[in-house]
Amino acid sequence: MRLMSIPPSRKIRIALCITDLDIGGAERIMTELAIRMDKTRFEPVVYVLQSRPVREEQSCVPELEQAGIPVYFLDICDKWSLIKGFFKLRRLLLLQSPHLLQSFLFHANILGRTTGFWVRIPFRISGIRVAEGANRRHLLMDRMTQHLSNAYICVNSNVAEFTVEKGRIDPGKITVIENGVDVRALESAVPADTAAIESIPGSKKMIFIGRLHHQKGLDWFLATLPVWMRHLPDWELLLVGEGPEDAALKERIAQDEYAPFRNRIHFLGWRPDIPELLTASDLLVLPSRWEGMPNVVLQAMAARKPVLVSRKHAGCDGILANLLERQSFTLFDCDSLISRLRYLGDDTVRLSLGEQNHRRVREHFSIERMVAAYESFWAHLVDG
Repeated sequence: MRLMSIPPSRKIRIALCITDLDIGGAERIMTELAIRMDKTRFEPVVYVLQSRPVREEQSCVPELEQAGIPVYFLDICDKWSLIKGFFKLRRLLLLQSPHLLQSFLFHANILGRTTGFWVRIPFRISGIRVAEGANRRHLLMDRMTQHLSNAYICVNSNVAEFTVEKGRIDPGKITVIENGVDVRALESAVPADTAAIESIPGSKKMIFIGRLHHQKGLDWFLATLPVWMRHLPDWELLLVGEGPEDAALKERIAQDEYAPFRNRIHFLGWRPDIPELLTASDLLVLPSRWEGMPNVVLQAMAARKPVLVSRKHAGCDGILANLLERQSFTLFDCDSLISRLRYLGDDTVRLSLGEQNHRRVREHFSIERMVAAYESFWAHLVDG
């Protein structure tokens, strides 16, 4: 790998490339990096494959622009606009002349490394956020273009192993940098007022936060709800987020078998007050089929909350470590889910696990630790 040396008086120019800026895990991480990186050492510019979001308040755009980070949209919406987007990104990168391009998510990885190669950006780094075994086309395209990337950053060791074994990416190119969260912000969050949606005054709140998508496993979770919710008469379920399965999930709970529980199931849609909702809740649930390193689990832990995740599928092995067994269930096993929900129904158990979660995320997964790791990796590449 060719090394270059940047004089101390010059900043390292960073091109950050991502598919879109709707609020999600990867988008949140990239935004935190862009805003928090040391501006005396680094100069970031953000490139977004899609168009400017229609609902900007539900995106990371205002936060980035308020921080003075340049953001450019390539307006790619289909295969025909892809070519135009390539040339627009090429022109912008030639103007910025970055020392390093860091991309996030599959489509941004492919376009970023390809365009970066053509404009001769010295270092092109792809971010791998999830072990996405279901999409073989993505794995094949990643493998075929890996020679255009100098390095890959994976969010945990599980994703790194998957990238090597299933993606067949050169292990010598892979580095692991785990996600981080703003622990102090979650510690200080004021609980949201949920009285208006409660059907049981003073009820316990189970919360899901994320995209309403097949990946998240909500179809199975709600399909089994009439079985497990009868064991939890003082609990309510809050579903926070939007997505392609929104209508199907709502149609499901409109069925007759859900009548006894319907008033305890609340679709809240997109919400800007995630820290406050977590603080007001008693348990985070994440029944995902697959994940990389879910930020929402880190957020819940920082808010001193216990979590319940699908074992081996939610990417939480490294996050929870020795706390995993008590806060996980076997996916598609209703008995396993009921057993764990009953265990977590105990107030003393939840309080204890919440405190242990908080200590672990504070020690290992702070946002400051993550940003410092990226800065160190970038500086080592560029400065040698």
